[in-house]
Amino acid sequence: MTVPPPLKILIVGAGSVGQIFGYHLSKGGADVHFLVRDYQAPLLRSIPMRVHRLCAPGEKRIPTKTALLSIPEKNIYTIDDVEAGQLPLDFNCILIAVSSAALRGRWIRDLLQVIHSNPKCILYCFSPGVSDCHYIIQSCGIVASRIVRSQANFISWPAPLEGQAFNPIPSKERLVGVQGSHSHQPITAYFVNGPQLFSRSDSVATEKITARLLACLRTTNLASEQTQVLPSLFRLRQSVLVPLLIGLSIADWKFRKLFNDRKLLRITIEASREGLDRVCTLHDMTDFRWTTFWMFFLFWGLIVQLAILLVLPVVQPMDAQAFLKFHFTKYESQTMLHAEEEIDEGAAAGHPANKLIELVQLHPRWNSRMSLVRYKSQ
Repeated sequence: MTVPPPLKILIVGAGSVGQIFGYHLSKGGADVHFLVRDYQAPLLRSIPMRVHRLCAPGEKRIPTKTALLSIPEKNIYTIDDVEAGQLPLDFNCILIAVSSAALRGRWIRDLLQVIHSNPKCILYCFSPGVSDCHYIIQSCGIVASRIVRSQANFISWPAPLEGQAFNPIPSKERLVGVQGSHSHQPITAYFVNGPQLFSRSDSVATEKITARLLACLRTTNLASEQTQVLPSLFRLRQSVLVPLLIGLSIADWKFRKLFNDRKLLRITIEASREGLDRVCTLHDMTDFRWTTFWMFFLFWGLIVQLAILLVLPVVQPMDAQAFLKFHFTKYESQTMLHAEEEIDEGAAAGHPANKLIELVQLHPRWNSRMSLVRYKSQ
């Protein structure tokens, strides 16, 4: 029986998500390559990446060791390499691990010429926006059957976080990969909070590549599975999460400040409820009975306060407040893009996102940056 060659995978983006998938896929036997920004390439070509898996709440105890991921210098590419035609054309799959905002650029069209020239290459989109896959199809002319909507179900961050209350990584493990005074990569800490999800496809060829990709991940103890409902989950998550992130951003990422500002808390909760109602109505998601839990959770500020302030610091191996501030400040343009998508969809369908607009108008920076003039008369 002929053994197929290892999957040849290009990971676009070497942030936390890209590094974690790179580590697990490389350990699972795949031939891993990275496409990164020009300024990132020299460090990645010379110094190993460092990842450290932590135990998630309720997870079976696993060794918490810092692992190194060394990628051959020739396997690190930049946008300049794409433009110069120096990117290989024989990848089995490409994993997009960048933000929704970073996805909107000329570079993606240049990159996806690789897809056009290799009909067997499958694209896995981990960008979190509802419309990201549609954007790729429309702007790059990629056939929908060659794109797999994917979701990374782990929480990751470069440790230590600024202002964190505690560091979950033992001091000995922080020294792994550190050689004297030489430069070293920050540790990407993460814990898994569910299986990695991949949408099913009607294409037999796509399903075969997905099966091999999942096998690589599972052999390294990273649970992964396919599902039919991933697009619906993305819509529900975005409609609920965007208002909460805007509310926290207005409150300077301080939970107590958000809950003590009754007006801000009320508008945040109402915007999330409005978004949930809108999505369930427009996309016929009434079968998602568990959404009533979300509505109950969001309506009762006291329960939210207790959950975040008392439960999270105990059960999560991280400083939740420091993580949210770091992650969503870094990706603020992405949250802004998602908010505009929610507002545009509501306006077009006759279900205006009035509470979300009201919330955005409370934000000192967003109100001037977003194009809200056309919405104020809704």
